[in-house]
Amino acid sequence: MISFPRPVRDANAQGGADNLGHLPEWDLSDLYKGEDAPELIRDLDWLESACAEFARDYEGKLDTLDAAGLLECIVRDEKISNIAGRIMS
Repeated sequence: MISFPRPVRDANAQGGADNLGHLPEWDLSDLYKGEDAPELIRDLDWLESACAEFARDYEGKLDTLDAAGLLECIVRDEKISNIAGRIMS
């Protein structure tokens, strides 16, 4: 195993946040109004079933897809990624 040198840190020093200056605060309420928003619950439920269906439909089968099947796979993957990204924001 390769061991890379690690920088020496002062345990008494403050974190590095002061060096970053003023950071923006993002208003993500356009995505979901809160952690209990019905839209968030709906998207979580959809994501759970979409991921299970995606795995069932494509796991171990990608090499059997024709062009149209591969396109459908990519479109479904993009939708899953978009909803997951929205949730993780």
